Amino acid sequence: MALKAEKGLTQMSAPAIDQQTSSQAGFTLLEALMVLVIVGLLAGAAALATPAPSARAEAEAERLAARLVLARQDSVLRNRVVGLMMTDQGYGFGRLEATGWAPIEDAGPLRYRALPDAIEATLLEPEGQEGLAVPVRFDPLGAATPFAAEVEGGGAAFVVSVSAAGTVDVGRVR
Repeated sequence: MALKAEKGLTQMSAPAIDQQTSSQAGFTLLEALMVLVIVGLLAGAAALATPAPSARAEAEAERLAARLVLARQDSVLRNRVVGLMMTDQGYGFGRLEATGWAPIEDAGPLRYRALPDAIEATLLEPEGQEGLAVPVRFDPLGAATPFAAEVEGGGAAFVVSVSAAGTVDVGRVR
């Protein structure tokens, strides 16, 4: 099938057009391998950027420790007893008022915090205090109820402890 030459156009046959486009269609082996290498690099970067479940448990233990330090400071600055309120789902802090314990409900860092999925916190010390609403108390002089809690998740466990002097430590158990 030939095209007619009209007004300065050159003649070209249909098979010549088909040969030109078919030689440029598809991918070479080198191009396909480069795509696979790039996809592999992106998958590796995504796997390295995703935190391990044990890192989530460590971060939560560090967060609890930081909030305990802040509760101690709040107790000293406001001259009020501040206590930790733990549940199975999370923890928060409260202040001892004339009418009893009042949860801290403002938007500050001492408000209630739900534990992330697959992270558990268990009260270890003081023993026999599991039923109390406030197992740990910081007094206005900075002293505290000795306390230990285990934060675990992803096969790792960390112990957050508070001494009678009010110092807070975090250690890895497993």
